[in-house]
Amino acid sequence: MTAINAEVASIMGRMALVMGDMERVKKNGKNKFHGYDYATESDLLDAVRPSMAKHGLVLLPSQKTVSPPDAFGNVTVTMEYTLASVDGAVWPEKLVSYGVGNDRAKNGNDGDKAIYKAVTGAHKYLLFKLFQVSTGDDPEAENVSNEDRPAPTPDPAKVDQVLKQIDEFAASITLMLDQGAEPADIYKFEQANQTRFQRLREKYRERPGVKEPLDRIDRIYEKMG
Repeated sequence: MTAINAEVASIMGRMALVMGDMERVKKNGKNKFHGYDYATESDLLDAVRPSMAKHGLVLLPSQKTVSPPDAFGNVTVTMEYTLASVDGAVWPEKLVSYGVGNDRAKNGNDGDKAIYKAVTGAHKYLLFKLFQVSTGDDPEAENVSNEDRPAPTPDPAKVDQVLKQIDEFAASITLMLDQGAEPADIYKFEQANQTRFQRLREKYRERPGVKEPLDRIDRIYEKMG
């Protein structure tokens, strides 16, 4: 068994204490278009930040890359984080998270908030995964099976919006690959966006612009063995 050095052991111990403090984060945000609730960055920080301070953990963010708006106004950022403790220990590897933001208005003009949205998303999902924070989502706990639910009538406007988001997400993956993202970075991004990746693979793989980045990712994983 490989021995763990003192710095890593110090940080891991503090992380475990933070995880022990975490309770379910309430979802106070509301997506009116798609009709679902979500945990905001503020909700998450209110839960995580006091515990990190109490147990002496520090997370230092740094923006590594930012893409220009793509054809859909979609901006992708790569964030790197240094995880350290107040006793001077530093995690030996940078933590990496990706975020995607869009601030395109109906008239086609790009606003100035896309980067901020992308950074917020990257930071939020890094914290969720790093400290194993729950929002209570559990599809298996539903009382009514999918077979028992009446089939919804598709709203053409909403279908178009979903397809647009799928295309934007696939374009973000392509950009990551073109910029030389490492396999570990792709895997982290996939895990942080698990629902979207599942949709790509199950429903939209043959859609133009989707199949090519998924095939490239599959080839990367095949080489990894």
